[in-house]
Amino acid sequence: MESASARVTSRRPSVTKRASAATPSSSPRPSDALNNLVAAQAAQRLKAELKRYLAPSVLILDELGYLPLDKTGADLLFQVISQRYERGSLILTTNKAYKNWPEIFNHDAGITSAILDRVLHHAETVVIEGKSFRMKDQIEPPN
Repeated sequence: MESASARVTSRRPSVTKRASAATPSSSPRPSDALNNLVAAQAAQRLKAELKRYLAPSVLILDELGYLPLDKTGADLLFQVISQRYERGSLILTTNKAYKNWPEIFNHDAGITSAILDRVLHHAETVVIEGKSFRMKDQIEPPN
């Protein structure tokens, strides 16, 4: 099984460890982060919850696009990305090409463009192609 994924990393100071006392980081799945933000918004504590995603020196959002976002989710993710812009490093992993990002963001070209503008401004994109690591132990079909 062939797969391709892209990793977007900020050119801001980088950290390779997930977490340490010197370089705190956070790595929630986008769906978990957005569920927390939606719940906080409903409870009138969005500002405090946003701080959890703005505080780490590195925020890693793994598997962006695995599940599509509704308008509320896209808007909340934009708030996180916009407020982190030029203030902290952001690492996104996804298997979606940039041209397909509107699918992630409820086919909203405006928010997709705004997010890509901020994400790509100081970014380095790493495209990884090849066989899936998770499928390495599966039997290869005969040619």
